[in-house]
Amino acid sequence: MRSIDRFFVALLALAAALPLGGSADAAPVRISIMDPQPALQREDHWSGLRDRAPVLLDYAYALRNGRSIDIHERSASPTGPVTTLSTCAFGELPSIARVYPSGGSNHRLITVILGEIERHAANLAYCGYSGDAAAPIFMLRGCFLAQNLPIPTAEHWILSPLPASACGLGGR
Repeated sequence: MRSIDRFFVALLALAAALPLGGSADAAPVRISIMDPQPALQREDHWSGLRDRAPVLLDYAYALRNGRSIDIHERSASPTGPVTTLSTCAFGELPSIARVYPSGGSNHRLITVILGEIERHAANLAYCGYSGDAAAPIFMLRGCFLAQNLPIPTAEHWILSPLPASACGLGGR
């Protein structure tokens, strides 16, 4: 192999080893959204998202007064319909594969992909109750990689599943 060929092979290997967009050891962005109300949508809960950065998400949304959240179930085909969750029973919701929470405006779409239960143990969708509300509360927690996909007139954030260790959870 010629020396110029070895140089390009080494350069390609080095480039492939570099993380995309920031350090692999970067601290995760913490996004905590507790029951966003339509009147409070002016507050930008998602403004901390950074492209290609890990996100530690803690999201809670009360399903009361006709409120609902859009989901995609694991059993549905990838191109199958999105369904609306308007109530839930207490406990884990393992059938949910994707969640589409409100982005706070028509110009921000959010898609959260939960991943495989066995490989992404930190990611959890479940239904709970608070002491002061009779309505169920949909909760979503986990470790995700934020990726911003600009579209005309808006931005679409995809939160893809990461292992718990990427957000400093569990052992390394």
